[in-house]
Amino acid sequence: MSSNLISADKFQFDDLKRYILDFCKSKNSQTNYDPSVVKTYFDDRQVECTITEISKLIEQKRWLKQVEQEYSSLKNEFCHNQNRERNLDPVFIYFYVIFTYYRRQKNFTKMEEFYKEGLMEFKDYPIYNHIDLLCKANLPINFDKLEDLIRQSIKNQNKYPQLKQQEGVIHHYCEMVAIYYERNLDLKHNDEAKKQIKDALEKVDNLIKENENKNKGNQVQLNPTINSISEYIEYFSKQDLKNYDKYYVTKGRLLALNQQYSQALVSINKGISLVYDSDNPNKSTIDSYKLIANNISLIKAYDTSLENYESLRSIKTDNFKVISLMTAVLSFVLGSVQIFATVKSPVEIVTYLVAFLGLILILLGICLLGVSLVMKDCSKKEKKFIAGLIVLGVILLICILIPQFVEYFKLKNESV
Repeated sequence: MSSNLISADKFQFDDLKRYILDFCKSKNSQTNYDPSVVKTYFDDRQVECTITEISKLIEQKRWLKQVEQEYSSLKNEFCHNQNRERNLDPVFIYFYVIFTYYRRQKNFTKMEEFYKEGLMEFKDYPIYNHIDLLCKANLPINFDKLEDLIRQSIKNQNKYPQLKQQEGVIHHYCEMVAIYYERNLDLKHNDEAKKQIKDALEKVDNLIKENENKNKGNQVQLNPTINSISEYIEYFSKQDLKNYDKYYVTKGRLLALNQQYSQALVSINKGISLVYDSDNPNKSTIDSYKLIANNISLIKAYDTSLENYESLRSIKTDNFKVISLMTAVLSFVLGSVQIFATVKSPVEIVTYLVAFLGLILILLGICLLGVSLVMKDCSKKEKKFIAGLIVLGVILLICILIPQFVEYFKLKNESV
């Protein structure tokens, strides 16, 4: 039976207020009222799903105004209360819920305004660093700063080890990597980019495997008896835990950036099918996933055009090298013809020919080296070949010059 038949009509806003307070008391008692431990509890994926479901309930019941009033009241009470630590958790939950509400509504202007009004004390919660990144990453003004946000995500995970295990944090990092290189396709082929894409791909793949293992045989009871708001929120938050379609879509985006186009489409289509199979398929989500699938063809077209460009560039480079060598050698040969015209002794001709060959080899090596430096295109094998030509030319010249010098000094000594 479809879960959207479970109605929330009987619940009142006071029920939600009691639920949030009871939720905080329960977590405090479980951690012996240790504030530092309580704050890390909010890093749990189950809590994140609970926050999401509360924001959905607010949307459904149109309780936003009441929730904002309650948040404002609790925030003011907290700021004037001596027992600050235990009273901060309800304030933070309301803050987290309202922020999530605006983000889900894609009302990013209101989301930013609300976020800036948060308390400084919220920074004591590790998950607040994730909220900070979610806010910045969704603002158009920060689209060109995505690389900095990726670095900040890594920094947060290193600073707070528990965030390395938080699915929302890990997925957001992977998603930012995918979006960044989709917007900067010209950067994705360098070694650092390839390493980062591979790292994100491994992380999101692990998320998928973990969720598949957790959900095996773990079916949520459909059409349960819902008597309280806590049962309602718990039921749907468990449903959220089973929804990991976005992981498949992000994996597909990363696969496309890794030039695995067929696998990318398979992964994205898997994500789309999971949305279709859910109790209440979201049309806007499906449309956004289909748009991402269509973008794969653009990434493939870019990669293909880049490969063709590199191929043409290689051909042009080779042709340029050949023409340069032919010009240099021809100029050298024409300039040396007059020397052979004046030589009559066979021994001198052989000597000049060997010297001539040595000079040609040195000339070839220098020309190749110069062209490679200009074109910035020289492999290790080519460098060895060039060095070999120059060394061989020098050896031939030395073999010719040494006897000539010996003969010269011998005649000089005899004349003395």
